[in-house]
Amino acid sequence: MRQNIILARLATILALFIFPFSHCDKDDAEPPRIEGCMDRSAENFNSQANASCSNCCEYKGSLLFWTDNPSCGTLTVKLENGQQSNIVGYYYLAPTNCVNQWGGYFNLKDGTYSYTVTAANPACYIPGGEVTVIGNRCNYQKIY
Repeated sequence: MRQNIILARLATILALFIFPFSHCDKDDAEPPRIEGCMDRSAENFNSQANASCSNCCEYKGSLLFWTDNPSCGTLTVKLENGQQSNIVGYYYLAPTNCVNQWGGYFNLKDGTYSYTVTAANPACYIPGGEVTVIGNRCNYQKIY
């Protein structure tokens, strides 16, 4: 009988030490780490991400081409990616925001873009060039 009591106590002690380690509740398990862009305003927002990535969010930027010279008439700005926009008016002063009053507006991902300009007045020659767009802000390019 004494042997049964000792075995029962030993079984109880073992159960107290082993049970907490053998019990696995799925609710207690940590979810897998999913790294991604967690900024809802970004182009590549990942709704399943639970860990922020380092500098991985991508934003589009506004690009406004503008001119203060009305003598060339309508200007057509064409980007290397095929997008184009017409500038149909001119600004007396440099614009202070990307509110599109006269055309020449693009919404683009970060990057550098080559462009050409064609004027309605054939006597006007306006050289093209390159412009860099920084996402999540207004970018300006004056056309001379």
